Amino acid sequence: MYLRKISYLVAVFALCTGLAGCAERVDIMLADFEGDDFGSWEVTGECFGSRPAHGPLGDQGEVKGFEGKGFLNTYHGGDRAEGIMTSPEFVIERDYLNFLIGGGDTGETSFELLIDGKIVHSVTGRNEETLRWRSWDVRGFRAKKARIRIVDTKSGDWGHLNIDSIMLSDTRRGPASIVRKMKVDKRYLNFPIENGARKRSMRIVVDGKTYREFKAELAEKKTDVWMFLDIEELKRKKVELVILDSDMGEPAGFSKIYQDDRIAF
Repeated sequence: MYLRKISYLVAVFALCTGLAGCAERVDIMLADFEGDDFGSWEVTGECFGSRPAHGPLGDQGEVKGFEGKGFLNTYHGGDRAEGIMTSPEFVIERDYLNFLIGGGDTGETSFELLIDGKIVHSVTGRNEETLRWRSWDVRGFRAKKARIRIVDTKSGDWGHLNIDSIMLSDTRRGPASIVRKMKVDKRYLNFPIENGARKRSMRIVVDGKTYREFKAELAEKKTDVWMFLDIEELKRKKVELVILDSDMGEPAGFSKIYQDDRIAF
């Protein structure tokens, strides 16, 4: 009887292994903004209103892409209103942080992930009201305590954000990032820039952690000027150069980024 039980357990283990696990872990919804208020989120300022929005506010254009009935809209009071909202603390227990985001592409309207009070990921909208999926790989922060911070300190055009369905998941909901891997053996990283091209969100990753995140008008048709980053402190390290908003396609200039001991002109 004992040997039969052991054989049964071995068979179950083999079956589960073959199916990549008997049961997929469910997503952890951090905020879906379907309630009558913001629960235990800390709110300062006036731009969030007293409850989630169910559609456009005031003279705001049509808002699409949110799930359910409600979403977070910082257009209460129009673009002049400002504020900051911070989530309760949570533990990172999945591989990805997925969320829907729309609204302004400014340095003063941002969705941020904080760990130990420091920003480890940050993103803005794209100057459109439609909410689109974004995903952050948070495997490097497994078991860490974290918070979400939504910032709207922009008073002017596109000074607002639309946010919905913030969740931890083992499945990426946003498009996969565009990645180039390289070993650093030069001092500078040179980037071809085209004036007026779409700004692309980029990140340099070292040992699975963000070294630097920035935006650049990577050349799509022609190169008007070159920008550079001094990466001498990364010499002999393997790094990943990542384009985050990959659903916009890969710009031609991405493949032209190169290392050199001289700044390109």
